[in-house]
Amino acid sequence: MQTQKDAEVVSWLGRIGAASAEHVMARFGMGRSWAYARLSRLVGDGLLEQKQLLYRRPGLYVASAEGLRWTLQERLGVYRLGPAAFSTPGSVLCSRRPAQRTARLAPALRARDPRR
Repeated sequence: MQTQKDAEVVSWLGRIGAASAEHVMARFGMGRSWAYARLSRLVGDGLLEQKQLLYRRPGLYVASAEGLRWTLQERLGVYRLGPAAFSTPGSVLCSRRPAQRTARLAPALRARDPRR
């Protein structure tokens, strides 16, 4: 049985892509044994996958397709960005969905607050 904290962990990993157990411990304020037990259970339930990138180094946890469906993030897209996307000082990168939501809400926000 999954908890709200499990959903938060899977959702967070789905948004950022991958993280180590130490990152999960720091982000959610968990102790070492509690974090490893929770991550192990989520891997066993098929909501997370553990990927080993380097030999003899701890792996990274990623949200599985089932985990993304469980947290309703299956429609997140993957975008490839070239160096030009990072070359403009002060530029802000965001996914297409928040940008579309902002564009859709902008007229209503301007109508409410003329200073915008």
